[in-house]
Amino acid sequence: PGVLPGVLPGALTGAVRGVLAVAAALAAGELLLRRCRARLGGVTGDVFGAVCETAATAALVVSALG
Repeated sequence: PGVLPGVLPGALTGAVRGVLAVAAALAAGELLLRRCRARLGGVTGDVFGAVCETAATAALVVSALG
């Protein structure tokens, strides 16, 4: 009896969703960074901005779909 058995599964689901969102953001950012390095021979501020936006979008998509 109590609140904990009802709250714990939801909290764990949120934690798993958060971990997956961070993993997706890191993967998307890393893939874009590698692609830009190979294609452009380096990175610029525009590339870093694109990496940030791509990582944020990936995290939000995973959070929304999770």
